[in-house]
Amino acid sequence: MSRARSAPAAAILEHVARCERCAGYLAGTQNALTQLRSDRTSHITTLERDTPNRQTLAGGQRVVTAIAVLTTYGGGLVASMLLWHSLWSGSGNPLELLFGLTLGLASLIGCWPWRAAAARSRSSAYWRCSAAAV
Repeated sequence: MSRARSAPAAAILEHVARCERCAGYLAGTQNALTQLRSDRTSHITTLERDTPNRQTLAGGQRVVTAIAVLTTYGGGLVASMLLWHSLWSGSGNPLELLFGLTLGLASLIGCWPWRAAAARSRSSAYWRCSAAAV
């Protein structure tokens, strides 16, 4: 079995030794492969070096997102309290009702970007893990 494989390999080596075009092609592919390995090594080194920075940024983004979400939900809570007080306590204050409706609508609209951002971050985390596995 090894003789069957070594005969064609010897023929290829002989041909490459005699043919300048094939030798140049082989040298070019070896250079390209060496460059790709070097690029991959530098890319991995850069990722490892930047990991603490990315973790710090991700932590800051989580804090900002939490503050924004809590503020939005707080606005919704205040809007609910204003609407409840205006409608069921019998105060009949139209300014309270208008402010409650406006703040409630703004809070509902404000919730959607945060939900979309959370979905994107979960999706991008999936793709980062998939790309790292390859």
